[in-house]
Amino acid sequence: MAFFHNRTVNLLNLHYWITSVALGGGGAFWSVYLLKAGLSVPGVLLMSATTFGLRLILRSFLLLLGVRVGLRRLVVIGTVLMGISFPFLTPVHGVGWPLVWLVIVTALADTVYWPSYHAYSMLSS
Repeated sequence: MAFFHNRTVNLLNLHYWITSVALGGGGAFWSVYLLKAGLSVPGVLLMSATTFGLRLILRSFLLLLGVRVGLRRLVVIGTVLMGISFPFLTPVHGVGWPLVWLVIVTALADTVYWPSYHAYSMLSS
């Protein structure tokens, strides 16, 4: 197959596979952690829904940032933000400001990373 000959696309696909495995396991961990931290099942689902809604709102500002910074740098910034979001999970014990900050940082990280990753991978192939 011809697409196996493009090194950049192969590296992006490897990166996507590793990220998907990590995020799948991380998502399950976050849900269980938040349940044990005092959130109810509807609270965990509401947190996920709020994160998705905030991502939808933040996505409209991403194009302006992408033009100024560039896609490659935006992917790197998104990767760093995704890593930074994990320490925001530890102070969450029920509904409160730590949970609000977790939702904001997670939504920002996902918004910066995923659309810029997809755009960069489309332009690289």
